[in-house]
Amino acid sequence: MSFCQQFQIDPFKPVISDMLNFLTGLHKQGLGYSAINTAKSAISSFVFLISNIQIGTNILVKQFMKGIFNERPTLPRYNVTWDVSTVLHYLASLYPLNNISLKFLGYKLLMLLALTTGQRVQTLYLLDIRNIVYTENYIKLRIGDLLKQSKAGKHLQELYIEAYNDPSLCVVSTFNAYLQQTEEYRGSTTQLFISFQKPFKAVTKSTLSHWIKSVLGQAGIDLNSFRPHSTRSASTSAVVGRVPIDTILRTAGWTKDCVFRKFYKRNITNDSSFSTAVLNTL
Repeated sequence: MSFCQQFQIDPFKPVISDMLNFLTGLHKQGLGYSAINTAKSAISSFVFLISNIQIGTNILVKQFMKGIFNERPTLPRYNVTWDVSTVLHYLASLYPLNNISLKFLGYKLLMLLALTTGQRVQTLYLLDIRNIVYTENYIKLRIGDLLKQSKAGKHLQELYIEAYNDPSLCVVSTFNAYLQQTEEYRGSTTQLFISFQKPFKAVTKSTLSHWIKSVLGQAGIDLNSFRPHSTRSASTSAVVGRVPIDTILRTAGWTKDCVFRKFYKRNITNDSSFSTAVLNTL
């Protein structure tokens, strides 16, 4: 069944009422503005009025979509974001590295990587030690799998992180300590993050999200307001004005500045200053 047959819209004799009835049906099904707008754009791409104008640009359709937005708007999940220095203070307390358990060493490495790279949990989940070059002075992270933002000719660039002069917040030393502690447990598992108890298998994305959530909670971040994905917004918002925007976009994997500013750039709660630990690793 074609798009037009499914929507009961004749592309050669389009009627505005048909379009409005279809969009109304989506609204009654409980769909939000974003989903309905996507459907409208899809139909509008190949259904034209007699005047050769896309049906989606009709004034009645535009007014209808405005009403949908007012009733069921698509708004950012966060208007502000948490202070990264609060979490860094907690992570610094997990030191010396040889005195903390494998559980908290994994927690610490995951959160430091999330903050210094601004990456999604999906990216951190796909980290494979076969694609990581590491020394005592730096690590190079390469992703060999498709990501959400991967397209033909476009993939996340290699992430380079240098050692930091404060060992309690150094990603490189934490990474090396984690590899050393997990070496006897991982067997043939090449995924970077493994469970901290038997059978020490590769963890899932949901497990990594739980780890991040645990760290946020232990650091005192309000878990009722912020979810694990908020690390992406918190870390990148914190360095605005201190790091070139091109560096932020390249590190986090964004192509356009407008995506960052619309969906991730947020004011920091309590207006606290950002620790130079993250600043120096970007």
